[in-house]
Amino acid sequence: MSLSLSSDCLGRLVQIMIVGNYAITYWIDDADQHIKILDIHSADR
Repeated sequence: MSLSLSSDCLGRLVQIMIVGNYAITYWIDDADQHIKILDIHSADR
């Protein structure tokens, strides 16, 4: 697994995790206590 961090235009901490052959982009909504998945695509390695 690999992890990358950045911020979106609203200031949310957006994370990208490589799991197997996939890159999952998400942010953690602490107030709602959910993980919001933004994108799943094939990871380029």
